[in-house]
Amino acid sequence: MSKESRNVPQRINEMEDILDQAMQKMDALEENPAGESAEYAEVIGMFHRMWDGFPGLARLIDRNHHVIAANPVALEKGFAPGCVCAKVGAPEIHRQCKLTKLFQTGEAQTDNVIEDRIRGWMPVEGYPDLSVHFAVMIPEE
Repeated sequence: MSKESRNVPQRINEMEDILDQAMQKMDALEENPAGESAEYAEVIGMFHRMWDGFPGLARLIDRNHHVIAANPVALEKGFAPGCVCAKVGAPEIHRQCKLTKLFQTGEAQTDNVIEDRIRGWMPVEGYPDLSVHFAVMIPEE
């Protein structure tokens, strides 16, 4: 019997362990599609208390542009937890996104590159990998 064939049962066991770990991760994602860990539960609750009544879009976003939570207006526009923010809607609404600048500087950012709205990105104290991103329409006079 060759060395490789003697190791087959061991390799099968290793592969089964890897498969079990992958299945556990998939089960966790099904239960929690945004990949939110228990550590985010408190900040998600605070986000909803603060932003669910906001008249514009508000999203809690991680540094990789994943939506962790969204207010009702943002949910209506397709910003569901777990999605990549920049893949929702028309590409031009994401032009000149300042999320990276926020994480580089640690300072809130705002802009008005889209004529009819103000956009902002704010750090979340105590959560260095999270930001609140909001957009509000400028009303016509």
